[in-house]
Amino acid sequence: MASHCTNCGNSLGIGRRLAGKVLCATCQAKVKQQQEDAAQTRDAARKQYTLYARRAADPMILALLPSMAQQADLSPAELARAHLEAWSGQLRSAMADEYLSAEEEAQIDALGSALQVADSDQIATLRSLGNQTVIARMNAGRLEPWPRCSIMLKRGEVPYLEVDAALLKEVVHRETRGSYGGFSIPIGMGIRYRTGAYRGKSVVTGTSMEVADTGTLTVTSQRAVFKGLRQAVESQFTKLLGVNVFDDGIQIHVSNRKTAPLFRVGDGHLVGAAINAAVQQGA
Repeated sequence: MASHCTNCGNSLGIGRRLAGKVLCATCQAKVKQQQEDAAQTRDAARKQYTLYARRAADPMILALLPSMAQQADLSPAELARAHLEAWSGQLRSAMADEYLSAEEEAQIDALGSALQVADSDQIATLRSLGNQTVIARMNAGRLEPWPRCSIMLKRGEVPYLEVDAALLKEVVHRETRGSYGGFSIPIGMGIRYRTGAYRGKSVVTGTSMEVADTGTLTVTSQRAVFKGLRQAVESQFTKLLGVNVFDDGIQIHVSNRKTAPLFRVGDGHLVGAAINAAVQQGA
């Protein structure tokens, strides 16, 4: 059991000796502060490393990273996490305006190669973003042919997207409200004879959207086509007036149809981006 501080040599109190302490309270506080300062310094160095790593596509920056990693005292696992954080951060920054050009995507790919970010980590990050990357590419006018299509295509027509969809219809709920009119005549023995009629009217109590049909919604270079089990709805882009986009739906307005069809889909923003890109491409 130490009786004196191993750092300054001052005598240790009985309480610190019984607790097995080897430093006095003053030295213990100094050591704790030094540890906290060192941790903050390492954390700042790691953050700086991640910021520099986002520019690793530049050969000059890439050459500086090993020494910076050593200064930040990064383990191999921490280094891999920092590289993934830098790559995903650059990806999110590029898509902040919901627009991903071919040049931006090429820079992100080059960064992933320079930092040796594992393909599995890149795929996991893209999946975590859902449809954001696809929508950003479509917003930049970058459409890719859809690998499968459930409708007959016209000559020169290219499919760009196909999703499960439900065609919705507005249902009006009514109830009849009214009362009986007339009079009653006593005929004896406590029995009365009633005469008259029921007068009432139908009153609208509300509306609701219900599924009219289910099927697929296909967006091509020329039109948006819903093919359901019972009916089909075609919207030619040459007659398109506009679209209403919802998180889980899309409504398409065309000039030759009085009522705009409303479809429930998994991601309305994805379908809206595909329609907009197809229209702009054909303009």
